[in-house]
Amino acid sequence: MAEEKQDEKIHIHVVDGKKLAWPADLCPICNPQLLVQARQQPQPQTYIKGNTLVYKASKAVMSTLTWWREGRMFLLSLKRLRFTEDGRMERDEQGQPLWDQLTIRIPPDQMAEWIHLASQLLNRAKEAT
Repeated sequence: MAEEKQDEKIHIHVVDGKKLAWPADLCPICNPQLLVQARQQPQPQTYIKGNTLVYKASKAVMSTLTWWREGRMFLLSLKRLRFTEDGRMERDEQGQPLWDQLTIRIPPDQMAEWIHLASQLLNRAKEAT
């Protein structure tokens, strides 16, 4: 059973001899659906792999920004896994997943301008919150 402090609405549970406390509306023991919802939300990841910046929004959607040395341009790609009508991932003959991909070539001077404008947009967004 949960103890509840009336003034703060805190749930306290004893599990394996340890007292655990949560705000009443976020208690995972009283509201197990909250724990399931938290697990189902994909956590985006941003990282660098070699000379590529990767933004992985989910297992099925990602964006990459790569410096293409030979072409002396940046390649901005948006990728999405392909799925069949019944929801299965499409694969090639070797069993590798198939992706739909769109790639844009961006010269360095235009990339510099884009980064400058993106920085301004980010600063405005930070100021607004």
